[in-house]
Amino acid sequence: MKRLNSELFNELRRTSSYIVAAWKVTRTDGVVMGFTSGDQPFTYGGVEYLPTNSFSASAHVSKNNFSVDNMNAIALTGDHITEKDLMGGVYDNAKVELFWIRPDKPEWGHIPIRGGRIGEVKINKGQFETELRALTQLLQQDFGDFYTLECSATLGDHRCKVRMDPPVWAPEMSCTAEVVSDATLGTVVRPSTPNGFWYYCVNGANTVSTDVPANNPYFQSAHFKALEELSKFFGPITEMFRVVWSRVHSGTGNAMVAQPAVRTLRYGKTGNTEPAWPTTEGATVVDGEVTWQARLAREATGTVTGVYNRAVFDCRDFNTAYPNNYFQYGYLQWETGENAGFKMEIREYTRNPRPGFKLMEAMPYPIKPGDTFRAWQGCPKTRYACKEIFRNIDNMRAFPDMPTEDKALSTPNYSQQGTAVENRRGGKGR
Repeated sequence: MKRLNSELFNELRRTSSYIVAAWKVTRTDGVVMGFTSGDQPFTYGGVEYLPTNSFSASAHVSKNNFSVDNMNAIALTGDHITEKDLMGGVYDNAKVELFWIRPDKPEWGHIPIRGGRIGEVKINKGQFETELRALTQLLQQDFGDFYTLECSATLGDHRCKVRMDPPVWAPEMSCTAEVVSDATLGTVVRPSTPNGFWYYCVNGANTVSTDVPANNPYFQSAHFKALEELSKFFGPITEMFRVVWSRVHSGTGNAMVAQPAVRTLRYGKTGNTEPAWPTTEGATVVDGEVTWQARLAREATGTVTGVYNRAVFDCRDFNTAYPNNYFQYGYLQWETGENAGFKMEIREYTRNPRPGFKLMEAMPYPIKPGDTFRAWQGCPKTRYACKEIFRNIDNMRAFPDMPTEDKALSTPNYSQQGTAVENRRGGKGR
């Protein structure tokens, strides 16, 4: 049941009314836009609603069985909603709220019609048609964490923790050396002049350990002493030092006591002048109290030199040090050209016979020679990649050893096993 203001309810009962339709669009990037079927703009709830007569909507029916009730809306592209933004996915999954209101009496409130999100969009001859999906559609979608064979984290997010946007080197930086299995620890920097490499701290002049104490009380452990010492050096510690727990026998009966595992952390400060950075994969350089190791950057820029279609192009001046499929499953963002600002996932990157990219989907506008872009490395979400490529196996969000449904439901087939035995023996089995 909808609760209405009494004045607004009486307005609805009149033969001639000043009530107009309005719709508010909230994009996923936070931009909010308002439109109205009236001929005068008005402001309601901090949003300015602009007049437009280029909007029409289909009828809709809401049911009480949680089924999805969708509605189609047709509007003209213009200065506010452009064809370029629609094709570029700017309005994908945008939230739409439709309601009635008397614009000169905003204190009366409004009458909600329906709400939902923008679904499929079709563009034809200057107008677009979009599907407004009801909120009940969310009930048909999976959400939350799942047990999956592949990693469910996104490369570089708060669960993955791999550095994808390191800071530029600075003098007297406080740095920690990496721990091979955990990307949470370890400082990564990029040189002040980009050279295609990032540099990882692999050693430091100072050390601190989290030794398991002889006595069991946790609050007297050396782990807290290590954190105290590191806090003096780095300030407040949040995710920089993650506790790794182990279960050990206390020596008294069968009691089990949780204690921190042994871990040694190396740290130090950079020098006063930027070092001469090596440009060979795996090369190292000493900088003050720390040692850096050169590795290919996970981010690179390029220029289009040849175009096959809106999803396949060459960039012959691209850094050929990147191996095949280094950027596969990553994404690319255009910096210049008609597609400037748009992003797209990368399906394939090949180095031979010349560097080139294949995108997951065609770009909304033609790709032209001279267009510049920025590409980021992707992750195949496998255990091998997490361990060997990103050195982050402790944070992997996959369960590669989990049996699949076929394994869980399978039963032994004795007849086939017996036949195999017969064939190996060259005769009938017993």
